[in-house]
Amino acid sequence: MKKFFIILTFTGLAVFSAACNEGSGAGRGKVQQDQQKIVQTYIQRLIAAVPYPENAMRNSLERRNIRERLLRFNDASKIGYLYELTDFGQVVAYFTIKGKPTAIASQMTPSDQTTCIDIKNRDDPCFVVASPMDDGSWGPSEPGIFFFTTEGVMLEWNGLFQYSDYPLDIDPTTLTIRYDADNAKPSSTASEVKPQPTPSGE
Repeated sequence: MKKFFIILTFTGLAVFSAACNEGSGAGRGKVQQDQQKIVQTYIQRLIAAVPYPENAMRNSLERRNIRERLLRFNDASKIGYLYELTDFGQVVAYFTIKGKPTAIASQMTPSDQTTCIDIKNRDDPCFVVASPMDDGSWGPSEPGIFFFTTEGVMLEWNGLFQYSDYPLDIDPTTLTIRYDADNAKPSSTASEVKPQPTPSGE
């Protein structure tokens, strides 16, 4: 029984070693090249069948929307309205805020850094490691957002929320949000955003 087990073990190792050799080095490179050729072939066919409308593309509504949102939120004095919601969409609380809601996980410094260690027989001795957070500690930050009210009070919330730059109506019977389309007007638009002052020394 012991001899039989040893034979099976060495046979399994031989098969595993052969499989590894086939999936590495030149063999693996050839497989990757073949797959890349397939991808290039069908991509060329798809592009030829449905070409990009180059002549018709003179504008991008997506970029305009992103620009408008960026400029509106790049105004520290912008007034907005934030509604904290339950998982069923009912309003828990609402606040008039100044600026924009910000993700708690956002950082002013990079979340990763590259560390290089001199290791023999290694082509790439560099590793990506987690950086400390802005407060000098490590580990994931709590989920959610934070924001500042018009009185300067900072609040955090880790649930669903609705933001608007126009105050929405709350139905007192159902505690749900209603949108008054007839009177809606944003607190500011991109055209109303004043240029930010340039810091001294730049």
